[in-house]
Amino acid sequence: MSDVEEVYRYLQEAGIYYLATVDGDRPCVRPFSTVMVYEGRLYLMTGVKKDVYEQLQQNPHVEIAVMARDHKTWIHVIGTLKEDRRPEPLALMEETYPGFAEKYNQSAGSRNALFYFEHGQAVVSAWNRSPVLYRL
Repeated sequence: MSDVEEVYRYLQEAGIYYLATVDGDRPCVRPFSTVMVYEGRLYLMTGVKKDVYEQLQQNPHVEIAVMARDHKTWIHVIGTLKEDRRPEPLALMEETYPGFAEKYNQSAGSRNALFYFEHGQAVVSAWNRSPVLYRL
């Protein structure tokens, strides 16, 4: 399994992960759940009317943190996101998360936006072993 697939598996199994962006001069953290792998890249989705979308336009540096459901390991992902405006990967993400597609696409003038990790790394840590590094 590739590094990207390992990180994807971890985030998917966690269900909810926490994405941190920069809002001016302060951090902004919120829960996310959309994640997929497409063409070997790790993707997430948000709505263009959300603050997070504007924050990513201003500063693409992000961090993700989440603890596994068993509370024995946790992951910390650091990197930069790049928007992918192609319809094919967006359609796949919207098929995977139909509730999100409906919510944002039914709002007047809104749509979903897809981002992938252009550069990044993830570290899975545990109390009883050395951290494991993954490249994105």
